[in-house]
Amino acid sequence: MNTCTFLIGIPASGKSTYAKNNGKNIVSTDSIRKEINGDENIQANGGLIFNIAHKRIIEILKNNEDVIFDATNITRRDRKQTIEKIRKAVNSDIEFVGIIILCSVEDAINNQRNRKRKVPNEIIESMYKKLQNNMPELKTKENTTGEFDKIITISPINSVYNNEPIT
Repeated sequence: MNTCTFLIGIPASGKSTYAKNNGKNIVSTDSIRKEINGDENIQANGGLIFNIAHKRIIEILKNNEDVIFDATNITRRDRKQTIEKIRKAVNSDIEFVGIIILCSVEDAINNQRNRKRKVPNEIIESMYKKLQNNMPELKTKENTTGEFDKIITISPINSVYNNEPIT
């Protein structure tokens, strides 16, 4: 069984760093934005960006390989729609894992000092609030509407950068 891991977190929380330290096959919406728009800061063509990401994820899973989806994945509705799309397209069992990168607004803003790409503070704050109302749910016998087979939470004290998540 292959694993499709969704990274979930606000901008500048450490998702891409986690992906680089933990994955071989990474599908990053920022990288696709750079390919399509010439710059990962340009937020245009969102539908196209995500369609390309979904197709790449499906292709990797069809090749019987694990994949990490590196995007904010903030809303439950979007995560569920993406998971359903992947399930329909890939005719094999897939374990869906949600990794929540916990990060305060203040830490994300501070983390941006080390990044080329800067997200406006008000966007980080807005996405933080949205995530608080859209935390991932575990799929169980009792909760069949849950999104993920496994959920892992990583907080700054675990040092995402040192590859030491708490599960």
